[in-house]
Amino acid sequence: MRSLLRLLLILQGTPFGQIMFLSSTIISWVYNPYLSSLALDKEKIQQQLLFKTLKVGHMSGFELGTRPTAAVFATLALRPHPEVFPA
Repeated sequence: MRSLLRLLLILQGTPFGQIMFLSSTIISWVYNPYLSSLALDKEKIQQQLLFKTLKVGHMSGFELGTRPTAAVFATLALRPHPEVFPA
């Protein structure tokens, strides 16, 4: 609360920056209780919002046991395709 009062009373930035900070704080205060009040799965709602924002279709998920396995998977999955980038 003290930092919010400092932000309002002592001008530490531009008025536009202060308005953006306050609006994002208010939006988060409204959004968090909204998500907690829903009976549905919060992660699923957030995932749907993210996919909608990024305009991404269905994605597959993979569970990998260890970090080295995940590193090898990421390396193989992200390598350039030989037909697109010939050596």
